[in-house]
Amino acid sequence: MNDNDCAKELTESIRDVAETLGIDIAAALVSKFGGLRLYVPRRAEDHRDVVKLLGMESAKRLVKYYGGIELDIPMHLYNEEKARRQLVITLRGKSFTISQIARRAKCTERRVWQILEEDKKSKTGTLL
Repeated sequence: MNDNDCAKELTESIRDVAETLGIDIAAALVSKFGGLRLYVPRRAEDHRDVVKLLGMESAKRLVKYYGGIELDIPMHLYNEEKARRQLVITLRGKSFTISQIARRAKCTERRVWQILEEDKKSKTGTLL
């Protein structure tokens, strides 16, 4: 999977940061500020938490592109539903039971059945 493929799987609200500044900076912001609205000051020196987290050079890059605006930092770096769907399909292909899949995918058995049905319809071209 190349960087463009990875970017497609990112949570939408952090994708631009990752494409502009790199996945490492995006991941660091999510780990520290996930779920928050982060104001990016016009000067890196004015946000000690960001400088401490990213280092001065990366903080300056963040300020260069996003200074003066608020970034909505998602709780998760990657789109969890896409990851869950892939996990369900993969585990079913390995003959896991619906109950086992639900526990591993952290969802209900009903959701597992829905995902499998959607996958089946998408492969047969009968999706509404």
